[in-house]
Amino acid sequence: LLPNRYSYVEFISDLFGRGDHPVKYSRGEIRGLLEQSGFEVISLAYKGFFPYNLKGFPPAVSRLYHKFDTALEKLDALFAALPLINSFCTNLELVARKK
Repeated sequence: LLPNRYSYVEFISDLFGRGDHPVKYSRGEIRGLLEQSGFEVISLAYKGFFPYNLKGFPPAVSRLYHKFDTALEKLDALFAALPLINSFCTNLELVARKK
């Protein structure tokens, strides 16, 4: 998994100075970097529309949020599959192999 350049979660985290990923990628950027390095991209998909790590939130808020993990996982899969909306997911999941 790589951080998505267009993730709304990454944007908000950076806005509040809580971002952990100084480098983020677009689908085109990561595909280009891998192909230039001699890799063939097998699959490249958006993953994780809803945040999982609630860094900086009070523990009580995090516990309450995670009580809904099962429902959020289903919604997450739906949002990650919807064109345009999925471009704001947190991560890019990829599989590549050396040519």
